[in-house]
Amino acid sequence: MRLGLALALVTGCTAEVQNTGHPDVLLVVMDTVRADRLHTFGHTRPTSNQLDAIAQAGVRFTDVTADGTWTWPGHASLFTGEPPWVHGAHWSEDKAVAGKVNAETGYWEVSPMREDLPTLAERFAGAGYRCVSLSANSLLAPALGLTRGFERAEWLKWDGAVVEAASGAMKASDPRPLFLTINLMAAHAPYGLVPEVPWSAGHAPALNPDTMPTWVAPYRMDRTPSALGLTERAQPGGLTGEEAYAKGELRLDETDLAMIRDLYDGELVRIDKALSQLIGDWNQSGRGQGVVLVTADHGEYLGEHGQIGHGFSVFREVTHVPLVIAAPGRLRRGQTVDTPVQLSDVYDTLLDLADLESSAPKSLVAVADGAARSGPIRAAAWPMADWAQKVGGRFAVGHRLYREADDVLLLDTTGAAALFHARDTAMMNDRSVSEPERTARLVALAQDAFPEAQSSGRIRVPDEALLQLKALGYTE
Repeated sequence: MRLGLALALVTGCTAEVQNTGHPDVLLVVMDTVRADRLHTFGHTRPTSNQLDAIAQAGVRFTDVTADGTWTWPGHASLFTGEPPWVHGAHWSEDKAVAGKVNAETGYWEVSPMREDLPTLAERFAGAGYRCVSLSANSLLAPALGLTRGFERAEWLKWDGAVVEAASGAMKASDPRPLFLTINLMAAHAPYGLVPEVPWSAGHAPALNPDTMPTWVAPYRMDRTPSALGLTERAQPGGLTGEEAYAKGELRLDETDLAMIRDLYDGELVRIDKALSQLIGDWNQSGRGQGVVLVTADHGEYLGEHGQIGHGFSVFREVTHVPLVIAAPGRLRRGQTVDTPVQLSDVYDTLLDLADLESSAPKSLVAVADGAARSGPIRAAAWPMADWAQKVGGRFAVGHRLYREADDVLLLDTTGAAALFHARDTAMMNDRSVSEPERTARLVALAQDAFPEAQSSGRIRVPDEALLQLKALGYTE
C-alpha cells in the first residue's frame, strides 16, 4: 500500500549552487527510529517510502549498531565519532543525582560531552562550510553543548517547524557549501494517532475518552489528534507507564502491545513525509549532487524484553538503527552492505565524502567498496537514577554490548553475561551456559573494551527545554 508520498530522488538538480568545491551535506537523524520497523530494512508496511527511494539512489547499511541508547549519547557519538565512554555524554555516575534537575541551580546531572574533542561542525566550519543544526529535540538546544561548532543551531520544538526552517536554510543566498543537520522527533513518545495511516487511525476508539480501555486512561494525552503518552505518570510522584510496565505493574497483552506498535509505525510515516519534503527542497535548491545521510540516534522497545521506551539496556531493538547514504559520484547506486558497523563511523564517513579527510580510518566509503571493518562492535547504557530507584533490578545497573563476528555478548556491571548469535535478532537464545569457554573469552575482552574517559562541567537546562525533557520522560 502506498500512501502518496513524494519519492524525490537525491540525484535531481534544478538550480545552481556555487561553493568552494566541497559537496553540500545533509545529515538527517530520525530520532528514536529502530531499523526493523522501516520498510527499507524489511518491515512489511510502507513506513519509509522516501527512505526507500534514497536507498535506491545510494547505499543501505543493514547492520548498524548505535553506540548509546538515547539522544544525548547518540548525538554526541555522531558529532564526535567517539563512543559514550570516550566522549563522556551519558547518565551521571552519581546515582544520587543522575537524571535529576537541581531545582535551585537548574543544572541537569548528566555528564556533558567533552570539550576537547573536535566536532563535525567544527571540522566542516574550518573547511569553509555554513553549518546549520535544526532540531525538534530540546537536547540539541544550543545551551546544552551538543551543537558546538554550528554557526546556527535552533531547537524548533516540532518537525513541521524544522522542515520549514530547513527549506529556508537551503534557499539562503550564501556561496559556501552547506552542512545541514536535521533532527525529526515524531517517532519519540508520545505516540499519536495519524489519521491518514489506516493501521494508526483504526485505534481512534482506544484513545477516545468514551471508549478507551481502562489501562489507557492515565496515559491518554488530550491533544489533536489524541496520543498515548507512556512517559506520563498515572499519579503525581508515581511511576510512568514505561516504568510500571517494566516493573510488572502495568500488564499489557498482545492486543495492547499491537496498538502501541501500530501507533509507532504511524509516526514513522509522519517522519517519512517530513523526509520527503526535505529531499524535495534539497533537490529544488540545487543540492541534489551533494551527500545525503539518513540515520537514527537509537531505537525503541515496543514491549520486547519487558520494556517500552529506550535508554536502559542494549538489546537489538534499541541499538539496531537505520543508515542510508546517497553520494552521487562517490557511492554506487543501489548497494546493500551487510558488514557490521557503528553509528559513530558516520563521523569519518562524512569527512571522507566531503573531501575533508580522505584517510579517515573509520570511513564507511571503503566498507561500501567491500573492505572489512576492523575492531569489535560495542554499545553501552548507564542506569538512570529514577529507574534504578523506582523499578530496580536490571534497571539499577549498567549494560554493555560487545560483538565479535557473529558472537554478541551482553554484559552488565554486576558481571552477569549472556551470549547470542547475531542471527538471533530477538536475543532470546542465550548460549552462555552451553558455550562457557567462548563466553568467558568474550567477557575478558569486554571488561577491557569500555575505558571510561572523564568529562568536566555540568549541563544547565533552560526552563523551556526542561518542559520537553519532562514530557519525554528524561527527568521528573
